[in-house]
Amino acid sequence: MKYMNKTLPAAIMMLIVLATASYALKGADIKASILRYEPAPAEQGNTMDVWLQLSNAGTKADSVAVKFVPEYPFSLPAGQDAEIDVDTISATENKVVKFTLFIDGNAPNGDKNARFLYKYGTTNQWISLESPITLETQNAGLVVDGYTTTPSPIVPGLTANVELKIRNARK
Repeated sequence: MKYMNKTLPAAIMMLIVLATASYALKGADIKASILRYEPAPAEQGNTMDVWLQLSNAGTKADSVAVKFVPEYPFSLPAGQDAEIDVDTISATENKVVKFTLFIDGNAPNGDKNARFLYKYGTTNQWISLESPITLETQNAGLVVDGYTTTPSPIVPGLTANVELKIRNARK
């Protein structure tokens, strides 16, 4: 019984040491995601703000950096830095960075991927993050400039063709 009482605490201590050692060997583990963007949906011809969250599930991460990759329909407005140095992210810590992006005025409505790269530690290998951004034209200004009908005049109860001439007044 005495032998068992001394062995059990030693075994528990050994398991704790092994668990701690395996955690330390894991190293930093950074994951990036788009936290939010505003306005949502984003509108063509305007800027939007995008917040990226960097989460560390491992040990302390040094030399953390994030950069935006300009690809149609997204670009950087004048004065916006393409790369942000985050520096250090402690274990289990989250950090948020903000980019301002410009959306091409001729981009179609729908979901378009915005692309970012991030890296940490002494490696120069960048990790890619692509996430969809919803684009939607707000307050479209369609104006009917003219129309024709066949037959003319339209007879009630009969089929007619109507041809509209439409223009976008917002351009």
